[in-house]
Amino acid sequence: MEAPGAVNIVSRALMNSFGTLFNVILIFMVFNKTTKPLRTYSILVLTTAVCDLIACASSLLHNERIMLIGVSNFLISYGTCCKLGSLTCGITLVLLSLSANMYV
Repeated sequence: MEAPGAVNIVSRALMNSFGTLFNVILIFMVFNKTTKPLRTYSILVLTTAVCDLIACASSLLHNERIMLIGVSNFLISYGTCCKLGSLTCGITLVLLSLSANMYV
């Protein structure tokens, strides 16, 4: 594999791993460390953290490359989901698409 492709894979894996870890920590803190006056605001923080957790975990499982051949676009999956089966790739792609639409 060429160097830019390897750098892309490693950087995406690191960012999504840290994103997943920090969102789990944030969800834990919302449930256990939120004070009484901040309960209303914690719902907003919790919703955002759950959406980000779904996006990071799905993106961690589902790496894809966009191949342009002529006028056609092809998505080629090469992440962890390929080892778990095509159904897993489809589910993670749907979750990734839904989590992106939650912010619109």
